[in-house]
Amino acid sequence: AIATLIAWEAVVRFKFPEPVLSLPLLLGAGLGLVVNGLNLKLLHKHSADDINIKGAFLHVVADVASSVGILLAALIIYSFHWLWVDAATSLLIACLTGLSAIPLVWNSVGMLLNYAPKSVDPEAVKTFLAAAPGVCAVEKLYIWSIASKQVALCAHLTINPLIASERDRLLATLQTELSQVFGIEEATLQLTNRYAVGLASLQPLGNSLRDQISATATAELSGLVGAVGGLAQRSKR
Repeated sequence: AIATLIAWEAVVRFKFPEPVLSLPLLLGAGLGLVVNGLNLKLLHKHSADDINIKGAFLHVVADVASSVGILLAALIIYSFHWLWVDAATSLLIACLTGLSAIPLVWNSVGMLLNYAPKSVDPEAVKTFLAAAPGVCAVEKLYIWSIASKQVALCAHLTINPLIASERDRLLATLQTELSQVFGIEEATLQLTNRYAVGLASLQPLGNSLRDQISATATAELSGLVGAVGGLAQRSKR
């Protein structure tokens, strides 16, 4: 939005040039260059650790470039009185501001849509988990970013039969190795005995068998009631 506003004002200045006080502009640009240079140095060390700091860093980079552009424009206007340089510099600053925001916006959208981070290969993680001792299959693997340096994982693992202590040990080992190898700090793993996987498919058969037994019992009970009723009528005669 800011880049669009600056670009619009630059186009208007091209059509309707306005007087520029080059000396105050020169002093202001010089002061801005010093301040933004200090901010740039402070943010540079931490710009890769957090997306918010990265956004601030890119903003300061654009400000430094803008200060340099304004400084040059002020010198040119002061020396040659070319007013169109003011509009051209504003248009250049607008383009620079817009372009510097594109990577940040793209990373933010990817984080909001729960895309897998570029630093983690899902296929490599799946192969790593499948190769772990005791793991038979890896299903429903999801990897997404919570923050710039915080990656989360959720997976369903089919494993060989293990006692409770062995399952806990396997779970802790996998979570530790995922953190050390891939940098995945938040790993939620569901461990399922491979012999228990097919039990769910037996449920429809169990329902069918129960219904059949119920129907048979009802028919036998009806027959028994009918027989008792017949005997009662004969005894009355």
